[in-house]
Amino acid sequence: MADGDATGVRLIKKYSNRKLYDTRSRRYVTLERIGELLREGDEIKVVDRTSGEDLTKVTLSQILLDTERKHGGALPEGVLQQLVKGPQDFVRGAVRTSISAGQDLLQKAEQRVVRPPEQAFEEAMERTLRRLNIPTQRDLDRFDRRLRDLTARVEELADRLERRPPPPPGSRSRG
Repeated sequence: MADGDATGVRLIKKYSNRKLYDTRSRRYVTLERIGELLREGDEIKVVDRTSGEDLTKVTLSQILLDTERKHGGALPEGVLQQLVKGPQDFVRGAVRTSISAGQDLLQKAEQRVVRPPEQAFEEAMERTLRRLNIPTQRDLDRFDRRLRDLTARVEELADRLERRPPPPPGSRSRG
């Protein structure tokens, strides 16, 4: 196949004068155009015209650099530094993070689906009551505990007052 291989990959030949030739459209193309082709879904392969050396990775790197230059640094500096330090480690880490995040989302979704209908109903009722500013059973229980605590304190204070001797006659009571 003159314009690529049997898999439908678009072949770009790089000439010694650094020009890039698209064998499918039979014309010279820019790095920007190759980026457009990639965004449109085409697969490309860039080879040196004379040696046949695969230059695809280098060309893709150049496209990224060109895009960064034109768009004022779309990628965070930390990402770029990690790519320079160890691209394989960076990509592996990003993939692990993505997989982990996906697993967390899946687990949360399963928990929502697996919970009993009664629990889901109770939670929905609690949310509704809260929005309407109506106390829930939990609120009433908390209020009841607080009321019991206050009652116990008042009774304790009353007991203390009863045990206190009356003030001597003629003294002023504070009250």
